[in-house]
Amino acid sequence: MKPRRVLIANPCVETQRLAIVLQKHGWEVISETRLDRLAQACKLHKPTVGLFRLDDVQISRLDNQVRSLLAATRIDWIAAVSRRCLDQPALQALLYDWFYDFHTLPYDPERLMVTLGRAYGRAQLFAGRQEDSQITQPVDFCDFVGQSSSLLKLKEDIRKVATTDVSVLVTGESGTGKEMVTRLLHALSPRREGPFVPVNCAAIPATLIQSELFGYEKGAFTGANQRKIGRIEAADNGTLFLDEIGDLARDLQANLLRFLQEGTIERVGAATSKAVNVRVVSATHVDLPASIREGNFREDLYYRLNVCHLHIPPLRERKDDIVLLAERFLAEFIARERLPAKRFASETIASMLAHRWPGNVRELQNRVSQGAVMSSGRLVQPADMGLASSGLEESVVWQTLDEIRGDAEREALQRALVLSRHNHSQAATQLGISRATLYRLLEKHNLSSGETPSDLKDGPPSTIT
Repeated sequence: MKPRRVLIANPCVETQRLAIVLQKHGWEVISETRLDRLAQACKLHKPTVGLFRLDDVQISRLDNQVRSLLAATRIDWIAAVSRRCLDQPALQALLYDWFYDFHTLPYDPERLMVTLGRAYGRAQLFAGRQEDSQITQPVDFCDFVGQSSSLLKLKEDIRKVATTDVSVLVTGESGTGKEMVTRLLHALSPRREGPFVPVNCAAIPATLIQSELFGYEKGAFTGANQRKIGRIEAADNGTLFLDEIGDLARDLQANLLRFLQEGTIERVGAATSKAVNVRVVSATHVDLPASIREGNFREDLYYRLNVCHLHIPPLRERKDDIVLLAERFLAEFIARERLPAKRFASETIASMLAHRWPGNVRELQNRVSQGAVMSSGRLVQPADMGLASSGLEESVVWQTLDEIRGDAEREALQRALVLSRHNHSQAATQLGISRATLYRLLEKHNLSSGETPSDLKDGPPSTIT
């Protein structure tokens, strides 16, 4: 393992005393008094984390030299600032956008070493140095990120349904994560050791879907030179996932219904049927009741598939989850692509909360990946993700004026809570309302008022150390 190396920028007498303490605890300390040499010092010594003492001179020119200096380095920085300067908006923005954490002077070595240790571990992760020692974790809800009330209820319902063998219908808009829910159902079920066989009913041509699902015998038709096991039979003792079931041709729906009723299949060209033990989970973005009314989907098949129903809400209805998901996607992409550490600018967070996300979680993941690639500095800006920076997104149609006002009020509350790190006093001040009014509105919109700052990784801490 490489040494824990910290670069101290703009040191003072007190910083020199701190360096002695850090060295006693295994840190290798490099000091740089000339700020114009920071990038060169990083390249030469390759520190894993930096400590930057911001004095009144640097704070007075935040928009110039300091930001340029930080952009030229590729390490996480911890700021050391005077407590009296913390009420300056420019400093607050700098700390939020460019620093992993901050501490107030005078130094508290014990608490500072905890922060340094966390930053070091994060740097190790993003550099891919722990790749060989990672242990594969069992499939669980680790990839199902979110703390919104609707998502928490969905997780609870998944746990309940997974232990049974009933058929499940998963619905939701495109990009919401229907296949992830289905894989969770399989992974948490007694069938977890059996096969998981996905079938995209919309992707297989109508002329091939029957042979793909049920298989065929040798000589069943021209080109059938050997027996082929169908997808249903391949899922024996496991889970069959019928994705986009709403697009299945109506003439094949009868065959699928017969299988669900009898638990047997008949390969194309076979004279006998074969029993299979399969749990069926299906998913669709189609409104199946409407499709039934239009004569495109069999009602009896619908009830066979829909013994239990799980609905995934669209991302625009899960505002509390957007930043959590975005931070997760950004961290994973940076680690996978071995990019320097980046984080979202405060304006980007506001833009993400204002966006309607028609492509849901898939769109968010793609935009985050785009932002990580296109950002030129350590901050991902709205333009890097192709988002509007003004917060003015596509207009909302087919809503009453009261509904539009309610949505705007809820989004303003969520944005203020995120940007203030759930500090109610700051959120109320940003919104120009009293704390009492803030609490009333939080209750009105069923928003959590007790989220902890750790819900948003890598932003500024909520308490001053």
